[in-house]
Amino acid sequence: MKKIIKKIIPIIFLIILIPLTSCQGIYCLNRTKIENKINRQREIKNLKTLKPNHKLRKIARLRVNEIIRKNEYRHNLNSLQKLPNRVGYKNWERIGEIIGRKWKSEKALVKAWKGSKTHRREMFRKKYKDIGCYSKRLYNNWGNLTVCIFGVRNNK
Repeated sequence: MKKIIKKIIPIIFLIILIPLTSCQGIYCLNRTKIENKINRQREIKNLKTLKPNHKLRKIARLRVNEIIRKNEYRHNLNSLQKLPNRVGYKNWERIGEIIGRKWKSEKALVKAWKGSKTHRREMFRKKYKDIGCYSKRLYNNWGNLTVCIFGVRNNK
């Protein structure tokens, strides 16, 4: 009986852990596709494309997890201003953030952001040079939660 329990516990743990931590299934959004779609929209507007930045992706991941942890679907400028230095995105001049949830495709998400005046302003801000997105599939009424971070560094 003990042998069976020892074998079952890790399986139960994985069954519980995998849906909470991974992005699997039909409605999982891909951060690279989101970044590419944003860049395609920038090209259409004759703007320079943004360079994917792993540190901004880390900030986006931290913001997604913070939103989930605090159960607060909103921008937090205080947190956003502290994160770049925490992850090593040094000498930054400007950081911007857009948040989206419940969208079932990258195309629908970017289209919705494009349709919002404030999100569109961030996506098409000429000054930005870097981008980092992160999306997490949530198993509640939030669906996907996606954060994209835009940045530009000083040339110091």
